[in-house]
Amino acid sequence: MRVKWSYLGAVGTLSLFSFTWLVRQETTLTLDTAKSKAILTADPVDLLVAVHSIDKNSCTNNTIMPKGWCLDADRVPRYVDGGKPPSFIRHYNHKGYEKCLAGKTLVFIGDSRVRYQFMHLASYLVSKRFMRCQDLHSLNNKSGLLPDPECYLIDHENHQRMSGKDWNSWYQKSTAMLESCGDDNTQQQESLCDCYRPNPFQPQQTFENRFIKQATPNGEVNLVYLQNFENLIRIDADFPPFSSYFPSSSSKRCTVGECGPGNRNNEFQGNLTATLEEVLPLLNTTHAFVNLGWSHLFGL
Repeated sequence: MRVKWSYLGAVGTLSLFSFTWLVRQETTLTLDTAKSKAILTADPVDLLVAVHSIDKNSCTNNTIMPKGWCLDADRVPRYVDGGKPPSFIRHYNHKGYEKCLAGKTLVFIGDSRVRYQFMHLASYLVSKRFMRCQDLHSLNNKSGLLPDPECYLIDHENHQRMSGKDWNSWYQKSTAMLESCGDDNTQQQESLCDCYRPNPFQPQQTFENRFIKQATPNGEVNLVYLQNFENLIRIDADFPPFSSYFPSSSSKRCTVGECGPGNRNNEFQGNLTATLEEVLPLLNTTHAFVNLGWSHLFGL
C-alpha cells in the first residue's frame, strides 16, 4: 500500500485558520506533477483552476499578514511560500478538487487542529466555497459583517466555552451540515460521526471519529477524521472500517453524540503507530495527514 504522508506540526494560533486547508491543498495536490498535467490536459484549464492576482504590497507589510502570506485582489489571504511574491496564484476550484480527490481516501489523525483541517475540506466539498469567518472580516476592517454559516464548524473560541452537552449537540449539527443532496434529491455527500464528549471533559472518555463519503462525476471521495489527543485512537465496531458505511437494519450503531462508554464496543484501540499499521490499510487510505495529538505531552 502506497500512502502519501504529511505530518501536521503544531499550529501556533487559529488566526486565518479557515484558510489553512487551502494552503495544504495548494501544496499537497500538486506534488504529483504527472497526474496534475494529465488532469489539466483532460479538461479546459478554466474549468479546474482558479487564478487570483496578488496584492504585493500586502506581502511586505508584516503588520497585516504573517510572513509567507499575501492578500489577493479580493483581500483573501493566500500562502505564497516565502521568496519573491508571485503576481498570480493558482489553485483548484471545486471541480478541480472533485477530480483530484476522486477515487482517493484521505485520513486525518490528530487533535482539534487537524479536525479543523478536515472540517474545512469537508465543508468546501458541500458548499463549493471557502468559508469567510470573523478573522477575514477583522483583517479587512469589516468587523460588522457576520461570518458564513459554515464557520460554525471551526469556531474554536466557542468550542472552548462549550460544556459536554453543548459538544454533543455540536456533533449532531455539524454532522448534518456536512451532508448534501444532489439535484435529483439523491444523497451526494454522506456524513457519519462516532462521537461523544462527557461533562466535565475527560479525554479518555471522549470520542470523535468522522467519515465522509461523497459521490462525484469522477468517482467517490472518502474523508476520515480520527481523534487523537493523547496518542490513543479508538474506533467503534459499528463504524468503518469494521462495519459497512451503510448499516443493515439490524445494526446497533450508536446515535451521534451518544457513542460514549456503555454505548459502544471498541473494535480497535491503539496508539498512532498501531493505527497507521492496522487501520489505514483497512480504510484503503491513499493520503494521510497525522500528528501525535496534544503537542505539550511530547515536549513540542
